[in-house]
Amino acid sequence: MRPDGHRPEPQRDPDRDYSRPFELFVSYASERRAVVDNLLENLEPYTRTGLIRLWTDQDIDKGTQWRPELVEAMDRCDAAILVLCPKFLVSEWCRDRELPHFHSRAGREPFPMLFVLARDCQWQDDEIIARYQVLPNGAKPISKHRPQYEAYTAVAREIRDALIGFREEHGLARRDERIRGAPPPDTTAADLAAMLAELPGQTRNLYGREEELARLDAGPGSGHKGVLLWVAPGGVGKSALTRWWIERRDWPAGTRFIGHSFYSQGSRNQT
Repeated sequence: MRPDGHRPEPQRDPDRDYSRPFELFVSYASERRAVVDNLLENLEPYTRTGLIRLWTDQDIDKGTQWRPELVEAMDRCDAAILVLCPKFLVSEWCRDRELPHFHSRAGREPFPMLFVLARDCQWQDDEIIARYQVLPNGAKPISKHRPQYEAYTAVAREIRDALIGFREEHGLARRDERIRGAPPPDTTAADLAAMLAELPGQTRNLYGREEELARLDAGPGSGHKGVLLWVAPGGVGKSALTRWWIERRDWPAGTRFIGHSFYSQGSRNQT
């Protein structure tokens, strides 16, 4: 306490971020999906205020390999919510992989683990979970609360308070590597490929278009600003010409591409 009665500002680590959202991993057994949905609904206001970004296995894109994405999310997150129930305690992934992983991280670095008791179970007998405080306060399962929505609201507020206090004290790992002096990644080639994938006119050969290609080189290809408008009947190869020219130029890093086509197969001139 200072002589004027005010507490001194805590010393902040310049390598930590004290303002960005928590990336919050939610670990749960599938039978508790309804509980997770209710909990996420009550946490949604804190995503809007910028306190958290939520991640569950529902964020894994269909058709992708789920295991690498799950492991990456476990490594990247800043905190974990673990929803306890009997199935969680015998789950190969929840109990045997996710829980030890997060506990190990908490032993190496500041890492909040927030346990939510969805249904009564033997969590006190688990050597890891028994070391932590369980929500709701008093360790009364959400399933035994009446009305249950009050328990969800209380748990969401307790999670909010815990995360705010943690961030003020410890900060979070910086995510923007540019702060450390690294240049932003060059996505020019990927952006061009993404645009071309949406456009028609792909061809392996282009004949008799030397004059038009020269006009492109002399106009936008020479660095001049402006708009070049091709006007011709449908089917003469405007898309193929433009695409051929774009694909074969050496675009500088940071070039932005915008493409849109109104082409449809079998289209014809209409008045």
